[in-house]
Amino acid sequence: MLRTLTLVTLWLLHAHCQANTRIGWSTDLVGYSGPIAIMALDNHWNGTLEDDDHGFLWHQERLSIRHHDFSLSYVKRHHAEYEFPNDVARGFYYQNNTITLDQRYSIQSYIQARHYQGEGLSLAHQWSDDSGQHQWSLEPALTWLKLHRLVWGKLSGDLFYQAPNDWGGDVTLDYGYTRDYVVRRPLDGHTYGNLWAADLTASYRFQRWQWNYQGHNLLARIQWNDLPYTEARFCTECAFLLKGREFFDERTFRAPAVHTLMHRFDLTEHWQLGLTQRVNRIFTTHQWQVHYRHQRSEWQLGYEPKQQSWHLGFQHPAFAVSVQSDSLNTGRSRRLGLNLGLNITF
Repeated sequence: MLRTLTLVTLWLLHAHCQANTRIGWSTDLVGYSGPIAIMALDNHWNGTLEDDDHGFLWHQERLSIRHHDFSLSYVKRHHAEYEFPNDVARGFYYQNNTITLDQRYSIQSYIQARHYQGEGLSLAHQWSDDSGQHQWSLEPALTWLKLHRLVWGKLSGDLFYQAPNDWGGDVTLDYGYTRDYVVRRPLDGHTYGNLWAADLTASYRFQRWQWNYQGHNLLARIQWNDLPYTEARFCTECAFLLKGREFFDERTFRAPAVHTLMHRFDLTEHWQLGLTQRVNRIFTTHQWQVHYRHQRSEWQLGYEPKQQSWHLGFQHPAFAVSVQSDSLNTGRSRRLGLNLGLNITF
């Protein structure tokens, strides 16, 4: 796939090495973990437990070629949404930190997972008009990804924990996966799926007001022909450990949409006020921003009240960088954001 994109890139540069041809690279990361720091999730939950729930990850890397109104991109996307109450997170925290309790910790659990990862191509076309008082642009894109990772479905039932060697429960499993994280089902080989999605980027400007919208997976479908799947009851206190079916199946899922809407108002020639809203199934945030523009450069300072996180960014036609965190120590941050971009115009 990467070889194909490289050949297309060389062909476009050879045929159109002139104005209106641009090569760009960008990476966009948005992470949120309610109960514990994001970095702690990959470090055996070694951190401070907070009274919050759910988890979200959006990480997209893009290498694109644009000529006039068309663009072709090589895309790597990692998208995860986990819905769970704080009681479940507390049980994971006890187990991963090998904590021994005086009394048994028992809960009714529910976990919903929508998690995929893959890479592929995205083709987009832009329509725009910046000649009049009403300036606008519209860029729909068709994206295809070959998926190599998937966790999709739910777990519900009763769980308990008292010590590292004294835990279990009685739960119902209904989920598909490329790796079984619950029963540890052994799998021979690897299976792959496909994601087809319609994405959209749009902007509108009128006098001193400006709106920008970016939406992913507005119409999205995941197709998996031989997905490992489990529909069963898992019980550590019963005469059986697993009762039900472990099989391979053809499954279709709808990937959840991710929306970003940005509002701006020109105070002066150099200063702007902004509001950025991120909307997905896990959380909705509002970030207030101040922008300062000088010639072709722009500085950004923002604050997100709900997550109590700060945003700092710098933007130039050739490159852009921004970071966001709710802690100066990113190892303790439960809200992280990172955006990097490079552009070369011929």
